[in-house]
Amino acid sequence: MTSAETMKIKSKSGEVLFESKTAKNIKEALEEAVKKYNNQWIDTNTNVKFRNACFKNEDLENVEVVDVDFTGANFENANLRNANFGGANLKGADFENANLKNSNFSNTFLMNANLRNANLWNAVFDSANLFNANLENANIINTRLVYANVENVKILENQKDDIIKAMEIKVK
Repeated sequence: MTSAETMKIKSKSGEVLFESKTAKNIKEALEEAVKKYNNQWIDTNTNVKFRNACFKNEDLENVEVVDVDFTGANFENANLRNANFGGANLKGADFENANLKNSNFSNTFLMNANLRNANLWNAVFDSANLFNANLENANIINTRLVYANVENVKILENQKDDIIKAMEIKVK
């Protein structure tokens, strides 16, 4: 990237949501935006807004995006290993086939989110709202869902035991 080029974060429709002249990749641009706009875009739940943003196929490993609004964002096939989404609004976000291994989703709002075929190994969803989320065929081994709302979650029959274990429910 030359000094005249900019790194752009775009919506699914192509609208530019943020531009960075210093970032070398989308991850750096996202972290710059969060740092720059945190506490400036005040909302009842989140500060920085990336509604309907497109991060499809992006490498966002280790990204810190606490309390960000990603309503309807596309993270399909993205590498989000070790990411921290604590407190984020991820309503309707698409994480299909994404790598979320070791990521933190504590206190997040994931209503209607698509996590189909996602790798959730060792991810933490404590106190997350997963109402009506799709977890079909997601790898939920070692995933934590303590105090999570999993009402109406879509799972396959063979995932039921893993969900119960992740919620740390004692079944007699």
